[in-house]
Amino acid sequence: MRVLIDTNIVLDFLLQREPFLEDAHTRSVEQARQAILETLTVMVICPVNRAIVESAFTSGRDDE
Repeated sequence: MRVLIDTNIVLDFLLQREPFLEDAHTRSVEQARQAILETLTVMVICPVNRAIVESAFTSGRDDE
């Protein structure tokens, strides 16, 4: 089983970023499932592993 985690929502919650904190608390599982299904119909999801994440951290590129 694989799980998709929206890291922005996790960071919103952990860092208590406003105005997104309330959304991070109130999103339902059904809303998340629907969003994933919609995303899969229009996008190709590329695999991400530890090496890719580490490469992103050391790339020096901005997150913009």
